[in-house]
Formats: sequence, structure tokens, C-alpha cells
Amino acid sequence: MTSGAKDARIKVLCVDDDADVADVLSRAIDAEPDMESVGFLPSTDHLLAAVRDRRPGIILLDLNLPGPDALDSMAEAAREYPRSRSVVLTSRDAPGLAERIMDAGGWGLVHKQHGPAVVFTAIRAVAEGRLHFGGVPPHRGAR
Repeated sequence: MTSGAKDARIKVLCVDDDADVADVLSRAIDAEPDMESVGFLPSTDHLLAAVRDRRPGIILLDLNLPGPDALDSMAEAAREYPRSRSVVLTSRDAPGLAERIMDAGGWGLVHKQHGPAVVFTAIRAVAEGRLHFGGVPPHRGAR
């Protein structure tokens, strides 16, 4: 693969406190021809520094994390690094969650039980500049 083709890959930073989930996601992302894992974080403690240093196009972020509140951290990352777009990957099912994610500058929401295909669809859509709330029941993705 040429370096130009590699540079065109979507860089994804995974933020999940479950090392097994992060490892599986990172490996699956690296197996996709148009994506590249740029690492993972087990908490939101160093999210801004990691985004600054690794320049991901996508931040794949769990909500239940140690450190500062995930939605607050996502909002701060969106303000500081608007080219890095967040997709929330969660097992939570709360009313109004999609709206809270959008209010915090997030671009998408995928439930963990939907599997890698839905995650990859969300990553690609958001990387292209489209919101993706397709991994949630339709009434929650609507504004």
C-alpha cells in the first residue's frame, strides 16, 4: 500500500475502559481497508492530549468511563479539535441520549450489541460529514 493510500484511511481513536473491547475494536478497525486504529485510551483523562497528538478523524467513545464525564470530554474535544468527530459506542439505553450526544458535539451513536458492521457504517458516515444515529431505535435518533 502506498503512503498516499494509507494517509487517506480514516484514523480512529477508541476510548473504552474494557481492554478486551478496545483490543477487538482496534483489530477490527485495522482489518478494514479504509480505516486505521491510532490507539485506545481506558479513560477520558488524557483524551484531549491524545486527539492533539494522534489527530484521529473519529473518536469512538464509550460513555461509562473513568475520568471526567464522557459527554463533557466529547464537547471539549469538539470545541478544541473540530476535525475529530465523535461517535458514541455504548450499551446504555436512556431516553434523550441521542439529543444529549448531539448537544455535546457528537456525530453518532451506536449500541455495542449491534456489532462491527454497524460501527463501521457509523465511522464511514461520520467521516464523510453525516450524522449517524442508525444504530438506535428511530424515535431516539430524530430531533
